[in-house]
Amino acid sequence: MALSDLVEAGTVDCSPAALGRMRRQVYQRSTVKDIRVIDGSGHALCAAFPETLDLGATVNLAEASPATNERIGLFRLEKPADAALGVLWKVVPVLLVVAVLNTDALLFDVPPPELRDHSTLRQMLPDGASVATFAPEPTSNAPTSEAAIFEARSARYSYCVTIHRRL
Repeated sequence: MALSDLVEAGTVDCSPAALGRMRRQVYQRSTVKDIRVIDGSGHALCAAFPETLDLGATVNLAEASPATNERIGLFRLEKPADAALGVLWKVVPVLLVVAVLNTDALLFDVPPPELRDHSTLRQMLPDGASVATFAPEPTSNAPTSEAAIFEARSARYSYCVTIHRRL
């Protein structure tokens, strides 16, 4: 069962059974680091793994970039070491689900080594806020200028990935 299945089935709340289903989703998907239920003002009510991230932080719902489905939005989520991508799903106006995604793994694991080893990869929201960046340490024989730039924008989400290839 995927996160969308949980939401569509209406099985997202703070009950022990719902938290168990959310924990299974996090366990089964390596990019999902936590799933939270929040209220309409952005305060966390519960989380699959509350001990991993600060539950006291409030999500600014106005900052979420809308997707083609008006019930879904993306936003930058501050973590102690860096940023993560938050995926917001409106169940009802006063109850929302947030999935916290590990974007660093996507940046490192997806591109082939030839591209990854000589490029700066960046994931951004429409306002230019960087959600994740991967840039390998330069070596003495590494190219020094970034000349080729590739950009891909999602048709479904307000999301952009850029690759600056060193030549």
